[in-house]
Amino acid sequence: CLLPLLESEPSASTPVLRALRDAAGAWMGLLSLDAAAHLARACAAAVATHARLLCALPMVGDQATGLLPDRDRSKQVRAMLDIVAHVASRDPADGGPGGGGGASVAAAHQLGEALSASLHALLPCVVPPLLCEAKLLRGYLHMLSALLESHGSRVLALPAPLPAAIGGHLIAALAHHELAVGGAALDTVFQLARSAALCAAQAELPAAAAELLAGLLQRVGLALLGGSLHPELVDSPGGNALLALIAAAPHRWHEVASSLVELQPTAEGKQAATLAFGALLTARGVSRSLAKPNRVKFRANLADLLRLTRSARFAMPRLE
Repeated sequence: CLLPLLESEPSASTPVLRALRDAAGAWMGLLSLDAAAHLARACAAAVATHARLLCALPMVGDQATGLLPDRDRSKQVRAMLDIVAHVASRDPADGGPGGGGGASVAAAHQLGEALSASLHALLPCVVPPLLCEAKLLRGYLHMLSALLESHGSRVLALPAPLPAAIGGHLIAALAHHELAVGGAALDTVFQLARSAALCAAQAELPAAAAELLAGLLQRVGLALLGGSLHPELVDSPGGNALLALIAAAPHRWHEVASSLVELQPTAEGKQAATLAFGALLTARGVSRSLAKPNRVKFRANLADLLRLTRSARFAMPRLE
């Protein structure tokens, strides 16, 4: 009954979306898995319906008449992000009251399909002008974190160009001037890379997901090594994110490190860089494990590497 309201008048859709957000937040964790799947499908239909409408409307600023002001668009996108986050927060392994058996298996699949449909519709609505808003970025990161917590493999299985869109959104969050947003972005990158490392141990990652990780690895690695990441974000979120990305894409890290070695202008500089990058993953008995003790050792190695790159004035490419 809400769909006609979401299709008719964009400027009047904000309270409808907020009502659906509140309903999903209140009930998603209390219902049986079968009932939660029904609610998830209703949420997906509403998000898809309104997201298609938003994507067809131009950005017009806040003073335009007859169209949707940008501030209202932002509110509606935030409400849809919250809806998807509430749906994603339901663990498909939790059958809930009266759950169990084959019905719950089918319901878990339906819940996941509803999330995939929501992402297909919603991600194209998160356009660059909206990514300047800290509140929207926080909502986006919260949604992605909730998805990765229980549905990481589904996020990694999204087809192109959605993984590239996620990468662009995360890079925008990393560059945001609010430290809390940048820290949350790094924590989300850690979650994403951890999910990828677990999936890669069982099967080859889809090409689009592999490219997403490669882009994030290069971005986070160069931000750390080049000193463009705020010092308060280096330890621990930056170090944790880099280790997880290396664990998920070790061959790509080798390529990144090799390219940085080749940037050094002298033979002595190349040798020093080779030793420094080698020590990052070998000193203190570090492995690619993401367990907390290993993360602490890796961050100590990273601190040594950063001191050396600055004292030896290693050549580093500039981030665009």
